[in-house]
Order: sequence, then C-alpha cells, then structure tokens
Amino acid sequence: MEVLSASQSREADRLAIETRGIPSSVLMENAAKGVVESLRRNVPDLAKKKVAVVVGKGNNGGDGRIAARLLEGAVREARIVEVSNVGAYGHTPLRDADIVVDALFGTGLSRPVEGEVKAAIEAINRSGAWVLSIDIPSGLSADTGEALGAAVKADVTVTMGRPKTGLLQSQAAPYVGRLEVADIGIPSDIYEGMKGSESWVTAADVAPWFHKREGDSHKGTYGHVLLIGGSEDKPGAILLSGRAALRTGTGLATVALPDKAFRKFPKNFLELMFVPLPSHRSGTLAKTAWTKLLKAAEGKKAVAIGPGLGVNADTKALVKNAVLKLDAPLVLDADALNALSVADLKKRKHPAILTPHPGEMSRLTGLSTAKIQKDRLGVARDFAVANRVVLVLKGFRTVTATPMGKVFVNSTGNPGMATAGMGDVLTGVITSLIAQGLEPERAAVAGVYLHGRAGDRVAERL
Repeated sequence: MEVLSASQSREADRLAIETRGIPSSVLMENAAKGVVESLRRNVPDLAKKKVAVVVGKGNNGGDGRIAARLLEGAVREARIVEVSNVGAYGHTPLRDADIVVDALFGTGLSRPVEGEVKAAIEAINRSGAWVLSIDIPSGLSADTGEALGAAVKADVTVTMGRPKTGLLQSQAAPYVGRLEVADIGIPSDIYEGMKGSESWVTAADVAPWFHKREGDSHKGTYGHVLLIGGSEDKPGAILLSGRAALRTGTGLATVALPDKAFRKFPKNFLELMFVPLPSHRSGTLAKTAWTKLLKAAEGKKAVAIGPGLGVNADTKALVKNAVLKLDAPLVLDADALNALSVADLKKRKHPAILTPHPGEMSRLTGLSTAKIQKDRLGVARDFAVANRVVLVLKGFRTVTATPMGKVFVNSTGNPGMATAGMGDVLTGVITSLIAQGLEPERAAVAGVYLHGRAGDRVAERL
C-alpha cells in the first residue's frame, strides 16, 4: 500500500474529483463511514456511549459532522462540538464524553497551532475519553510526524485512502495510537501513479507470497537452515532462533554453538539438530570452529549468525568469514552486528540481511539513536543502498529497506513485544522463510509482518 505525503494525498483527492467525476461529498461520506465502522470495531457497547465530535472549519470538520450524523441512533448521544465551544461542557472540557472524535485538522496543517485550537487539543487530551482522530491527529505534521505546538493523543487514527508519511515516524507514535486505513473510494490507479519508494505492509501484501503445501511434500521440500551463535553465558538466544525457524515452517534446523553452551542448554529442544563446536576460553565460539562451520553450512538454504554470539577477536573473525565466504543467504543479528566490519558487506555476491535495533544501528552508522529514531525511514534506506544490504530496522513500525532504495513500513506489533528474545525469534522467522523459497527481501518483509501479527494475536488473547 502506497505511503503518501500531504501534497500527494490532496492531489489524489483532486484527481478523483476532477478526472473521475467523484463528488467531494461522496468522498466525505465514505470517510465518515470509515470512522463509524472503526468505532464499531474498537469500542465495546458503543450504543451506550456518549460521543463528542470536535470539529474545525475544513474538510476534516466536514467528515466529523457527517460521522456525527451517521452515529445518531447508534450511540447514546452524538453531539458536534465547535472548536470555539470545546470548554462549554463544564469545568473539565468534554468531561461527560465517553468518546471524542477529533475532526479539527487534516493533512494541511503547516504551522504551530495556537489560540482556541491549541486549547481544544489540550482539552481533548485532558478529557480522559477514548479518542479517535480522523485522517491524522490534529496538530501533527502529515510529512514529518512532529507535533506542531500541540497534538491530539489518539487511541486510534483512521487515515483516509492511504497512510501519510508522518504517521509512520517514531515521533508520531505517542499521538497516532492504532493506525487504520479507510477506503474512501479513490480508484487505486490514482494512487499507483503517485507510487514512491515507501510502502505500508498489510496482510493483503504478504498473503500472495504464501501457497498451500502440496500433499506429497516432505521436510526436505521446505529447506534446511543453519543458525550460528550462543555462548556459555547466553545459550538461549540461538535456541529461540532455531525453534522459531521450525515453527515458521522450515523442514530442518541445525544450531551450531560452542560446546560449553551445548552442555548447558535445556533438553526440551528435541526437534533441533546440533553441531557443538570448539569454545573460546570465554565460552563463546573459538575461531578454530570455522572449518567445521563451513562444513555445517554445506547444502543449507539459509544461514543466520549472531544471537548470543558474544563479541571478541575470535567471534569477529568468524563473522568476517561468514560474510565473505558463505554463499547461502545470510541473516546477521545481535552480536554479529556488533562484530561486523561494514566494509565487508559490499564484497558479498548476494546482499546480506541485517536486523539491528536502534542501538545496533547507531554502532553501524555512527549516528546517535536519537537521530536514527527521528528519521528511521531515511536512515534505513540510506544504509541499505550504500552497503547493498536488506536492512530490518527493528522497533515501533519496523522498517525494511532494500538495496534498490525501497522502504517497507510494518503495520503489526505491539508494546508487549518489547521483551528479551523477541529479536532472536524474528531472526529464525526470516531465515526460515528464505529456506522455504522466498526471496530475501520478501522474506524480511513477510517475516517482520508475521512476527508482529503473532504478537498481536497473543495480545488480543491475553
């Protein structure tokens, strides 16, 4: 799904109206229907709720007015609150509203909010109500994701037609909440004509890459992966990667780890195969393990290295050898990223996949984590192109960037996934998908999506 700038979004509206004959009133009606449908999905017992729709003067306010009309009879009360009257409902503005619909500003805001508009935004944030923003939280820049003076903190943002660039930036996270995209009836070819380098990844994008398994298939059909890592002090990380690879569907998974770690690992990983290797005195892999590692990599459809690996001269030598000498698709994570010489990446015949979190990305680029987080899409794209890699920059709205400069922003995942071992699992997922036949770029995009969707399913249940 294409990601649009504010100007592209307005141009899409214009083209739909002027070249396709779609009345603006129809687009607004469809937008309001998307808002009401979102409320029905997200709010239990909606019929018992009082809804206040806070409206401004532009098209966003028009969407809000129509939504209020559509809500009549479907909720306990639906009232329109003009921006100048936000404080008119008692000492605490909007105090008796269960739900506030923010329809103050759309994507056209370009300067800091002030006066009664700023006061209205602050009142919405103080209200304690559940908040839905139409198109973009009011006060947020549609292009940068920065709050312009003040911005509404929404529980859900229903954006119209296509996601806006600013909504996907990490600085927008406290304001956007759950991002949903509503179809307002603009023909898809209009958006395709504006296609840039950034895409919002949904189930509809990923699903066509997967096919039903044939009845006469067997474990060899789905590839064999090699996962290298672990240490005496951290044996669990690479085991999580191995189990994740099998859970994701690869036929066979072999874990190569130090013999000192092998003696300590839990004995309930019976479905994995193991290659115990010489240990460094610190309990990590010794550089003398390389010959056996090279042998273990023979015939493997994909190789991952890094989880629990540790960083010292020996592991740095092993990572360098893996980058320069392994022809199989290679996933680099965790300590492999910390042991990596970036200059070696461009020497590979095929692009490696790197999966850093912001701290690891800081080491790879020399940029501060703050600068990386402020421009995650741009930093990821620049690094992927410059070093000819597929880069998965983990975190809120995980970004996957390709050597050709394409950027895919993930739509799944939740804060419950901020826990130890989650990245190790993702490494196993991506490696498994490569072994099953997906191209590395698609394996990265799909792996991130499925990993986040699995986390979302857990969150829904628990």
